[in-house]
Amino acid sequence: MKKFVYLVQSEGKLNSRLEVIYGLNSDIILLTWKKPTKEAMFFPLSTWTEGRNRLYQEVFLTNYLYYIFLDGDVDLRVAHPHKKTNKNPWRVLESYLLKFLPAVGVPRFSWDKTPYKEVKAVYYFDAPINAIHKEALNVLLPFYDGDDMESWWNSGIYFLHLASLLYRHHVFQFDAVEAVNKTHRPYPRHYDWKKVDNKFKASILSERLASNFQSHYPFRQSSNGRVKKKNIRYAYPKEKLSNFFDFDNQIFKRRLFIQKNIKDKEPYAVCGRSKLPYLGEFVCKKMGIEIATFMLNPLLIFYELKKRYLLLFGVLKRNIYNIIGVFQKKTSSLRHWLGLKNKMKEETPIEKIDNIIKQYNSGTNSFFFIQIGSNDGRGDIIYRYVKQYKYHWNGILIEPVRYIFKRLKKTYKSFSGLAFENVAIDNKDGYRTFYWIEKNSEPGNPFWYDQLGTFKKEVIQKHRNEIPNFDKYLIKERVKCLSFSKLLNKHSVYKIDFLCIDTEGYDYELIKLIPFDTLEPKMILYEHKHLSLSDNKQCEKLLEKHGFQLIKTDENMFAYKQDSYQYGL
Repeated sequence: MKKFVYLVQSEGKLNSRLEVIYGLNSDIILLTWKKPTKEAMFFPLSTWTEGRNRLYQEVFLTNYLYYIFLDGDVDLRVAHPHKKTNKNPWRVLESYLLKFLPAVGVPRFSWDKTPYKEVKAVYYFDAPINAIHKEALNVLLPFYDGDDMESWWNSGIYFLHLASLLYRHHVFQFDAVEAVNKTHRPYPRHYDWKKVDNKFKASILSERLASNFQSHYPFRQSSNGRVKKKNIRYAYPKEKLSNFFDFDNQIFKRRLFIQKNIKDKEPYAVCGRSKLPYLGEFVCKKMGIEIATFMLNPLLIFYELKKRYLLLFGVLKRNIYNIIGVFQKKTSSLRHWLGLKNKMKEETPIEKIDNIIKQYNSGTNSFFFIQIGSNDGRGDIIYRYVKQYKYHWNGILIEPVRYIFKRLKKTYKSFSGLAFENVAIDNKDGYRTFYWIEKNSEPGNPFWYDQLGTFKKEVIQKHRNEIPNFDKYLIKERVKCLSFSKLLNKHSVYKIDFLCIDTEGYDYELIKLIPFDTLEPKMILYEHKHLSLSDNKQCEKLLEKHGFQLIKTDENMFAYKQDSYQYGL
């Protein structure tokens, strides 16, 4: 039995550059969507997703080791360090697959500008060439086709998230071979990555998987654990998968439906949008290429025009939004004077938060805040408002890491009415183990490395692969802690207008310490992204119970009292 099967999706006959794929250990199955040929399945009028799923259907009961899906217009070339050799790039890719046995293996893509490394565990990868291990095939496929009328990119992004979350440490990029795809035909596409990410993220039930989720951003490489040779089974029973993902979510519901259709050998198994691709395949098989071409050419022409229309409509829509944005910016002062500003544009969550804080601030002459986890204060939300309203913004800034605390005091040295505490806030006074990253000048350090500090080791360890020499610079230290009540008594706090919390996963524990009955903050901002799913829900319930309304951004949650900001109470 051959170990590799190449599943090629092409406009017409096999590209001459891909003929070198043929080998003693590999088969090729070709699917064409525009021009029928003798050696290919003809699947006309199909989307990229439907073509991939039809190829999956074709190999559903086979037993190759790797199923290598690729676009017919992609080229593979040998890259560093083998550039000067005459090695067949497809054999090089196969050798790496056999050596490392990943769940998913991909070549380096031409847009990747990261330093060369023989093999990397990656989260992001492109769709033109994906090699899938036989044990992972029925877990990762079929692709979800529900967004095809909106964008053909979406199905590949859902596949990427699923593979990278389930097979952390086992999705590998091999830099010895590089994929190049310079041909870009018209098809529906959009750039609303956040919408796609949120749609997939809504299906995740497992807190562990949710904590490893990385938002999609094209042409950006990101690590996904360590390179590990195969030490687990990639197959997952459906019962176990249902603990990780919501099978009632439309993505998984549709995927399971397609897979059942394939298993039961249902007609039109992979097409929910139209049956025409199967009709075209039937006509080509039974009546020949000439008749299929004659019958389907008018439909193919219409289909190409439709794809161009969907693409141009998306471009036109984006351009209209851009023009509106420029118009709003240029006429902002005039519209504000005419009272039209809020009618022209719906506020973003961040804009709404800013307006609420400003409106509340305008109703009081004495504004008091507490910021727990201040870092060095440079450029954060509190600094912006203290700088803007320095004559009546007073508060307490709290930071437990000594060298950052010194920078914090330096940041605010020109402002009065501020108190500083070099402590951590906890449920009782004393000392507790705290984790943070030592000051260093390692090349490749993310700018935010020194913003990490937490009681929770598991939270800071999530960033192990993003911070060079993580273990070398990780500090475990006993720091002084004050209880929240002791902090309030020490500074004679009798009101809190704004409580700002950023403690890398400990935010909910601190919110539970707030004496809502006697000293209720008017506004609370906390970081939700490091909280577990259950803590997030419990925290929201607690705040809503006490009459707060919530506004959620990508990383933070803002809680406020409607009557407080309206009347400046």
